[in-house]
Amino acid sequence: MKFYLYNAPEDYMKLDNELIKVLIQNVSRYVSLQKFSEKNGIKIYKLLKFSCKKNRRRNILISELRRILDFLIEKENKNLYKFVENNVFSIGRFQTILKPIFPIDFATSYGASILADILTDGALCTKGDVMYSNRNVKEIINNIKVMNLIFCNKRIEKEELEDVLKESRIKCKVYSYIKSNNLVHYLKYPVSIGNYLKLLGIPSGRRVYTDPFIPTFVFSSSLEIQKRFLERVIINEGYVKPNIITIMHSKDCSVDNKPPKLLEGYRKLFNNIDIKAGRSHVNHIYYSKEGSKRLAWAIHITGRQNLDKIRDKLNLNDKQNSICKL
Repeated sequence: MKFYLYNAPEDYMKLDNELIKVLIQNVSRYVSLQKFSEKNGIKIYKLLKFSCKKNRRRNILISELRRILDFLIEKENKNLYKFVENNVFSIGRFQTILKPIFPIDFATSYGASILADILTDGALCTKGDVMYSNRNVKEIINNIKVMNLIFCNKRIEKEELEDVLKESRIKCKVYSYIKSNNLVHYLKYPVSIGNYLKLLGIPSGRRVYTDPFIPTFVFSSSLEIQKRFLERVIINEGYVKPNIITIMHSKDCSVDNKPPKLLEGYRKLFNNIDIKAGRSHVNHIYYSKEGSKRLAWAIHITGRQNLDKIRDKLNLNDKQNSICKL
């Protein structure tokens, strides 16, 4: 799924140089700013603040920017959206995404990688920010690199991430924050990233309660994109043992007693690349600290032919050696 300026989620945006000031000046050539304000629901003080010399306003809501562009397009018969997309300095009230490149496309190998990371070892938090955790710092670095490629088409050089665990704030195009303990590294992205995941159908909250599903466009994407998604699923959630690979997700019984939608989606994707995964089944039952009953569901991939196909078709990073020994 591609996001352009016309369908981007609501957020603050800053344009390069004096562009927003020029756009508003162009509006005033056709109508008074007071009348434009009343008709389009943009407060007059906001429009004036973009032109004042002192304490000039620089961020504008995307919905308000679209109203300005639509007005000028009607008057001038020019497609200004592409021009403005090429001159966006940042997204987010605090410039949390620098120099974004439109379209922001999740229907790519990079998009599949990020979606799989968030749906397995990550989450869209209730406050709208995004979290990903992993014990392996290599996977944390991979996530940062891919996120910057999706939003900014920016390749992060190795030396830029050498001290990733020594810095709380990761200095890349996409703002991120890392916190580590002796076991796990926690990576967080701002609400600006979460806004896009919401539009892709990712629910906010804990997976055991939300029972998320794989966005439908993943199933109709190329086989390479589907493979990339499954690679990240196994890297994050796969248990690799002799002659068997297990992927497991838990679900609170207050939701229902059906298999998690993610597991059913994985089975379909495996089938698309000619790998047979077993049916979802309850692996074990346990109770949360609050006493809520939960079912741990699992799917297994067994059989020499299936395991050989996984070894040959998927790149599983540090788990590749384990796959080769199966």
